[in-house]
Amino acid sequence: MSFEVSSQIPRIKILGLGKAGLNLLECFKNLGLSGIELIHLDTLSLPSSPFLHLTLPPLEEKIKESSLKKDISPFLEGGELFLILAGLGGDISQKYLLPLVREIKSGEGLVIVAGILPFDFEGKLKITRAQQLRRILAQEADALLIFSNNWYYRLFYNSPLNEFFTQVNKEITGILGGIIEPLLSPTYLPLDFPTLKKIIEEGGEVVLGWGEREGENRSHKVIDDIISCPSWQGINPRQIRRILISVQCGEDLTMQELTKICEAVTLRINPEALIAISAVVKGELENRLKVILLGIKTFKKKLISEIPVLEERGSLC
Repeated sequence: MSFEVSSQIPRIKILGLGKAGLNLLECFKNLGLSGIELIHLDTLSLPSSPFLHLTLPPLEEKIKESSLKKDISPFLEGGELFLILAGLGGDISQKYLLPLVREIKSGEGLVIVAGILPFDFEGKLKITRAQQLRRILAQEADALLIFSNNWYYRLFYNSPLNEFFTQVNKEITGILGGIIEPLLSPTYLPLDFPTLKKIIEEGGEVVLGWGEREGENRSHKVIDDIISCPSWQGINPRQIRRILISVQCGEDLTMQELTKICEAVTLRINPEALIAISAVVKGELENRLKVILLGIKTFKKKLISEIPVLEERGSLC
């Protein structure tokens, strides 16, 4: 299936909510992507911030829909693609994340939420609240990308504390950057906004996989990495009906390697699936191969009833 090709770069806004969102914004800044706007939202005011900053009402205050909408709307104007970064277990996300998503959707923006699940040791209450919010976000956002602190603990458990969180934030922003960068970078297989929108719009929680390899047989090994990612475990790949294959590589990538990667994916998923492929060639990735997959199983169905997250969270729509 062919898509209409557009050279117009979409207006992308990346919104970091709370402390977790701020840390990820810092990593996005270090990626050096041009054409994106970075915005931080928190209940704490930051007198000196490298980002646009919106101070939200204190957590103990009731949300006044009209005033909060008035505060947030100027930060959203002109955006087409919104990526929201947040930890799902914190009070700020519990109170403000859904109103933010709903306000963006009311303006017909495309909304991707990247949510981080808490560690098991943070307690049952926090984990339960995060899972409840996860379930509702899968219905409210166009696409929900889930990252698990427990998964990263298994990968980096022996790292010093500061290094652990640096590695986690770097990996998450690298994955998200691999989704956004093809929209911004002219390359052999570019990705345009209409194509991305067809893939992820109303997709709910996505099947997310990623891998990075170098050396011999890297195209085979990177696929093994992808299917070992948490969201690929326990699913039937044949359920995937829309997928984005994002490849980042150096100029040494061969057509044969690209073909092997794409065939390994497309032979696993539904044969009638809608497929988009992008490849960004970067000099600093010489000898390295990074692949990110976003799979959509079905169009989401609206919940019959929602699970309340916080009584005071309110709505902006």
